[in-house]
Amino acid sequence: MSTAYSPQAFIDYPYDAYSYEPFTDLSNKDKSFLSAAAKLAQTSDNRFKMACIAVRGGSVLGADINVTKLHPTTPPNRFSTHAEIGAINSCSDPSGATLYIARLKLDSSTAIARPCSWCMQYMLSQNIYRVVYTTDNYFIPEHFYLSTVYWNTNIL
Repeated sequence: MSTAYSPQAFIDYPYDAYSYEPFTDLSNKDKSFLSAAAKLAQTSDNRFKMACIAVRGGSVLGADINVTKLHPTTPPNRFSTHAEIGAINSCSDPSGATLYIARLKLDSSTAIARPCSWCMQYMLSQNIYRVVYTTDNYFIPEHFYLSTVYWNTNIL
């Protein structure tokens, strides 16, 4: 059962507050879902268009884009609700899912979509299995298993 999301329950650490073991070998299915996330990202009204699709067993569980407005799920000091949080919240049971996250620049080229520490904490709390995201090089997306995530205690 998913835990209710509480913005006060998570701390907004910098990106380098966590590390993981990255992988670049992706299946064709991974590339297809990441392409679908990139198409969905084009519908975002943010300067950096971002979308996330939650998938388990080849079935889409939920999806969302980043939204420029304040919402109860918007982290403090942010001007958008993150696509990852929206996608997870749109699932009835996100545990064991893989998240496909795509970020597009204004010229529609891909950008790095590594989750922020706020989203990472939420993913861990919801038992997400793996994250696949775009990088600045469209041909080399990255992925990692959440079991390889560790927090850099010298930053916390």
